[in-house]
Amino acid sequence: MIRAPEFMEMFLLLEEHPEWRAELRRLVLTEELLALPELVQRLGERVDALETAIRELTEAQRRTDEALKELAEAQRRTEMRVEELAEAQRRTDEALKELAEAQRRTDEAIRELAARTEERFSRLEEAQRRTDEALRALAARTEERFSRLEEAQRRTDEKVDRLATEVGALSRLVGATAEDDADSLLRVVLPEKGYQLLGAPSLLRVDGDVDVVAPAAKDGQTVWVVVEAKVRISWRHIEDWANRMRSEGYRQKLASAGVPGPYLVYAYGIRMDKGAEEAARTFGIGLLTGRGELVPPGSLIPSVEVPNSESCG
Repeated sequence: MIRAPEFMEMFLLLEEHPEWRAELRRLVLTEELLALPELVQRLGERVDALETAIRELTEAQRRTDEALKELAEAQRRTEMRVEELAEAQRRTDEALKELAEAQRRTDEAIRELAARTEERFSRLEEAQRRTDEALRALAARTEERFSRLEEAQRRTDEKVDRLATEVGALSRLVGATAEDDADSLLRVVLPEKGYQLLGAPSLLRVDGDVDVVAPAAKDGQTVWVVVEAKVRISWRHIEDWANRMRSEGYRQKLASAGVPGPYLVYAYGIRMDKGAEEAARTFGIGLLTGRGELVPPGSLIPSVEVPNSESCG
């Protein structure tokens, strides 16, 4: 048994001789104990590696948790989207059902319309057939009526032709009577006005109209009396006659026909419309009736120079 002084002496020797410590440890400690520091060191290293691995695992777990959260959120959004899609699909299915029902009703309406249209076409065809028959019957009746009308028109034309011939003869007779009356009146009226007839009144046709003309003299001046004779005379007749006599072209035609002027102008009518007398006074035309001179003529209308053939050429 080692005593305390000896133990202390041994510590002092170990202090003085450090190299003895390793040998002492080898003698005192077992191999397991001697290897313990190395094991502790390796264990520390493993603990450090384990802590590092744990930290890495913890970080990985954190990232995994975050990824799981993101996946869970994505899953939640996906489920919501799926629910929305399912709702949209449900609405689409309902809309398709409604469309199918509407199509069914449309098909039924089209079939009904086609049936009604076919029926209407049938009625129209029948109505057209009856119309065609009525038109053919009307055409036949119209043709018959036109034939009768043409025959009646032919007979009417024949009657009108005969009547026109008779009226023409009567007009010529009445016109001749008017002109004869004008002739007779001039033979009475002119001497009363102091004129001397230099020749018998005669008929003169100018521009298709027949007028009564006669030369007469008064106070050494020779004039030509010109009378337009009508069965019935009106304001318009007198106005037209006055305008014609004042036309140089018409007076040139009179002069070319041997009636050079100056002119004492009258109008004569077997019958006179209201206003004829006023027209005669307005336009300065003498007016003769069966009773004689109703309106005296105005001033003489002068003669005009007749262009010779050279000047006309």
